[in-house]
Amino acid sequence: MVYDADMINLCSVGYKEIAGKHSCDCGAVHDFDVSCLLEKGAFKQLPAFLSALTPLLSKVVVFYDDDALCNEVCGAIKRDYRVVAIRVDADKRNVDKEQLPEDTKLVLAVGSAAAISNAKYKAHLCDLPVVVAALPDFTALSPLCVLNDGGQMLSYVVNKPKAYIFDTEYPLSCADKAQLYGQIAARLTSAFDYYVSALLGETGFCPFVMGGLSDIAAKTILELDGASKQSLWLSETLLTAALKQALVASAAPVTRSGEIQCAISYARLNGNEFLQGELQFVFGAVLASLYKKHLIRRHTFVSPPDNNYRLEQIASFFGTNEYRAVKMLEPQISAKQAGLIEYKLREYAPDLKEKLRRNVGLYKLAFRTFKRLHLDDGYALSGLGADLSLCIALSPDIVKGNGMLTTLKRLGDLDGYIG
Repeated sequence: MVYDADMINLCSVGYKEIAGKHSCDCGAVHDFDVSCLLEKGAFKQLPAFLSALTPLLSKVVVFYDDDALCNEVCGAIKRDYRVVAIRVDADKRNVDKEQLPEDTKLVLAVGSAAAISNAKYKAHLCDLPVVVAALPDFTALSPLCVLNDGGQMLSYVVNKPKAYIFDTEYPLSCADKAQLYGQIAARLTSAFDYYVSALLGETGFCPFVMGGLSDIAAKTILELDGASKQSLWLSETLLTAALKQALVASAAPVTRSGEIQCAISYARLNGNEFLQGELQFVFGAVLASLYKKHLIRRHTFVSPPDNNYRLEQIASFFGTNEYRAVKMLEPQISAKQAGLIEYKLREYAPDLKEKLRRNVGLYKLAFRTFKRLHLDDGYALSGLGADLSLCIALSPDIVKGNGMLTTLKRLGDLDGYIG
């Protein structure tokens, strides 16, 4: 059945109601063709769930980086499938064309975005189906994966996962809850970057995608204002909201937005002390204010970015030579292109500023809840200050993307944050 996208209120329906094809104001028909199961006892149903994609006793390769979750998932299927588990190390180069074990019939992704990206990439090379059994990362169900290629984080377009499953009875730690909340709220910045990218002609625009991402974020922030980390209903609320956003992202091209670029870059530069959802929230809030400041201070003179200085800083951070680092640099745009971008930013400034005013207000409201979902009530977040500005400045080169952050880099606005 085909529904009109504007007939569906993503905030008020469950993830199952989103399933199907949706005709949209953008002219496209969005197909949410990912089979999803998010409920109590879901992992007990995993063998039967997988049997829709591959026969029992088939060889299943599991890419994981979460030992506890991997034990849970593998324990549920080991009697019915031949399981091969491969641990993913996000800090090591993992872009290669090494084939999966012989006779592999299905790939299972268990853990963080790094494990999911590796699973999608390897399955794509071998034309195999992927099932995600993990916390619902924003890009988990999309055809996008990001992999470490010797320091630079490269994006690849691959086949989308066929299915998603997670058990709401699986115990979530305070860190899990905080990162889920953080990534849900950070979609405010994703939606804004998507809008800017469309204004600049870098991608098509879909009001369904933009509205879905930002409205689910806003509703979750308002609904969980003052929530306790011990609230019994908290986990299911967070899992459902995050899955709905992931489904929206699976149905239309969503840009690699600024807060995701920064979160990946920060982890690459500083290690994995903080989870991606935590980093996305912090950078999303910082970028909302930074974007607003740079929209107010627009100018007619365009100074291109100093790529020589950027080259030195990237080489220094990664401990590599400049010849290798130069491959990361975004090419400079022409003066004509820069002039057109400046014109559009000034032309649409009132609309952009209003969206940012709303986002800044929502982030301020969300920050208290975000902190208090942590076991230490957010104390460890004080250690995030180091290299924040430098990370923002260099992220468009380290992780390619579109949207406002990459636009500011192309116009030379971020050079002042290199230090």
